[in-house]
Amino acid sequence: GTSSRLKDFPRPALDLALGPLSLGTLGGGGAMASGVDRPPSLDDVLNAPGLAVAVGLFSGARASCRACAASKALAEVLGECVRSLRANCRPHIYVFGGHGGRGQGPHDAISEVHVLRPAEYPQSGAGHWEALPAPMPTARIGCAAAAWDGQVYVLGGHGGGADEAALAAAERFDTATGEWEVLPPMRQERSFLQAAAAAGLICAAGGLFGAEAPASAEAFDPAARAWRPLPTPSTAAGARRHGAAAGAAGALYLFGGEDAGYRSLASAERLDVLGGQAWEMLPCMPSARTACAAAPLEGRIYVLGGYAHGMQRPLDTLECFCTATGLWSTLASFEHPRVELAAVACACGGEVLVLGGATHAMRCSASVECFDVVAGKWRSAPKMSLARRGGCAVAVLC
Repeated sequence: GTSSRLKDFPRPALDLALGPLSLGTLGGGGAMASGVDRPPSLDDVLNAPGLAVAVGLFSGARASCRACAASKALAEVLGECVRSLRANCRPHIYVFGGHGGRGQGPHDAISEVHVLRPAEYPQSGAGHWEALPAPMPTARIGCAAAAWDGQVYVLGGHGGGADEAALAAAERFDTATGEWEVLPPMRQERSFLQAAAAAGLICAAGGLFGAEAPASAEAFDPAARAWRPLPTPSTAAGARRHGAAAGAAGALYLFGGEDAGYRSLASAERLDVLGGQAWEMLPCMPSARTACAAAPLEGRIYVLGGYAHGMQRPLDTLECFCTATGLWSTLASFEHPRVELAAVACACGGEVLVLGGATHAMRCSASVECFDVVAGKWRSAPKMSLARRGGCAVAVLC
């Protein structure tokens, strides 16, 4: 809410935004300053020093973005505010789905949704996760999630238990109201799929359907409430399941996973979602990995965890791809190696978080670790309320 946004916004920026606000501000800088005795106009109000930033702080990133889209005048004065909100306010972190079992299963899917609010993860491991009143309509394992415009889209997976049939289910969670909405299903059932938001579309690729890996990709248009096919990925990506996806600058990126022969992949590729006719192959990751996770942040995509076939232990490695140069770098390893994990990025503070997954001997973990991309160091973050693997997570500025 408003109080958490103001609390998390840096004090100097807040003072700058709110300090000049008064009735005299409008009179001194607008109509009355010119000697015309009339109420301030809309232009006077919008151009009052600091007022747009204050309005943006109180309304939040989602409302500010919608205002910018609706009005050129508002876009001019709120644009900087939106950029400041994204850079300086911590998001809410949501986790969905997965299971808490050990070994190969069968396991019962988790329907509970938990959130870590901004005030709960300062620069320490203190804080707690909160269970939301409304569970997912469809409990599922091996699902994927993407966030766009304050909404969270949870896709695919399987129902757990004795029935591990892949699902085409798509459901949307409104972070403002806390309500769920059932959407039109995907064109293809998929579990352990790759999904991300790119260019305002919710994209899904690969995954498992029975013993097969669908060689297809598709996108949901929230405005049209309809799915449409995307260009078919390359042979490697078409057979990709248990991989990772990220959306950045209007493109969908796919990393790692395994092919139809259960071989871990090091391949990476991207698609221009709006105008691309074919996938572009990218330099391979330094490490082949499956059951991994990815998170985009400021022109870079961080790929973490998973395992390579033939290895007995999960990976603790973090690799970074620069979208501008196409170069990979290997960064500091995290403390707890894990597979079937989730990852999110927070622009505020430049942080990448890894959540849950399975550690050695396939024990489910509730641990959360946070990587400072500037300092290049890891620290602990508040543990999740439930240990879970095979779930998904998103970070949302509310």
